[in-house]
Amino acid sequence: DEQMLISFLSRENIITIEASIPKGFVLISYQDLPLGFVKHLGNRSNNLYPQEWRIRNSDKIRQNLNGA
Repeated sequence: DEQMLISFLSRENIITIEASIPKGFVLISYQDLPLGFVKHLGNRSNNLYPQEWRIRNSDKIRQNLNGA
């Protein structure tokens, strides 16, 4: 969904990875478009999106998505 997309591109932690997915590197995609990788550690994951590319003002984007 859009919230996961914004979280990933903001380089926030993605915690909604299903437990059935094996630990290791997982490709994150949005509408069949690959975005990048996270390292799935079981109970959490590390976002590997480059820090220099992250969205810095994600709250404003979230507000626009919610129609506020």
